[in-house]
Amino acid sequence: MRLQMRIEVGGQIQPGERRTPGVGVKEVQAAGIGNGGGALGCDVHSRNRHSPAHPTQSSLSQPILRKTQPFHVRHKASAGKLCACHYEFLWNVCMPGCLLRGKQIKPVMPSLNALRAFEAAARHRSITRAADELAVTPGAVSRQVKEVEAILGVTLLDRRTDGLHPTVAGAILAEAMGHGLAAIREGLAAVRTGRRRLSVGAYSAFAHKWLIPRWAGFADAHPDVELALTTTHNAADLRPERFDVTIFVTDKGSWPGHDLHRLLPIETTPVCAPGEVAGWPEARLLHARPRPQDWPRWLADAGIEGVDVQEGPVFESITLAAEAAAKGLGMAMGIRSLLTEELSSGRLVAPFNHVRVSRGGFVLAVPTSRVQEPAIAAFTAWALAEAGMA
Repeated sequence: MRLQMRIEVGGQIQPGERRTPGVGVKEVQAAGIGNGGGALGCDVHSRNRHSPAHPTQSSLSQPILRKTQPFHVRHKASAGKLCACHYEFLWNVCMPGCLLRGKQIKPVMPSLNALRAFEAAARHRSITRAADELAVTPGAVSRQVKEVEAILGVTLLDRRTDGLHPTVAGAILAEAMGHGLAAIREGLAAVRTGRRRLSVGAYSAFAHKWLIPRWAGFADAHPDVELALTTTHNAADLRPERFDVTIFVTDKGSWPGHDLHRLLPIETTPVCAPGEVAGWPEARLLHARPRPQDWPRWLADAGIEGVDVQEGPVFESITLAAEAAAKGLGMAMGIRSLLTEELSSGRLVAPFNHVRVSRGGFVLAVPTSRVQEPAIAAFTAWALAEAGMA
């Protein structure tokens, strides 16, 4: 099958009309478009009849014709077989990418159903379980996963005897799809119920000791906003782009694409049960895995030498270390703003006057483009007021 069409930039071609070279009028003859069309060969004829039919080093150096207005495409085949192309093309180079597959225009993004099938298969590590969740056949899930892989041009799932294993690319896409589908579900729920779910990511100690005790106050003041809290001891998991609002520790004054609000300073000092005070300096030191430098920095700042900071048990969080100290197991390094209840009640005491003030602090990060959203604005104002920063 041979197809002839005329392409013009910026206006319709009148019958018999002649244009000067370089205006952008071309006659394109294309071969290879048809059932199962393979490689596409084409001859591009312009006013310059000596131009080669296929790209060469010399032809590639000729001027690039760029879009200034939408192209108007005329051709002798059915209009449904071609699309109006809005891409630039080179002189004497084969036709635009949207025609390379003949009747079928190659999709640039997999369908949502195919992406859902891939996400379910990656999460379950099984085609069968994914099919059960989506109420389709395993064959349908398998075809949709292959569709995503074909469009992206990479292998996403390794098929092994013990099940499916996401590749590096597959793991990246699966995580992104998980967050995306969760956002869709939350949006649907918000439309149905009139409630807005706000995802909050927070450092575990801050959530346990500061946020949760104040949670009821926000819920009472904003019954239309539902908080979804995620906590972690690992700072790397608190990427602000993952949440509507993120509370984490940093000494930076800015964050790309986000507004930062200082909530609480980090002031560290040793804490222990009242009966342990007399045991210093022989007291057992209690350490928190997320903050291994707290003891060395405080001791250096206080000018205290001769203390072995390598000894003593290590706890998963500063919250657990402080709780162990309250039970008489030793002396922990505490953050004063997170231990106000324990210090005021006498469960813990701070036997030293010296307090080390860190450069960093607890900050609240919100996307700059979304600061005016009602739920985000309400939470930000409430948190700043509670922290005394409003």
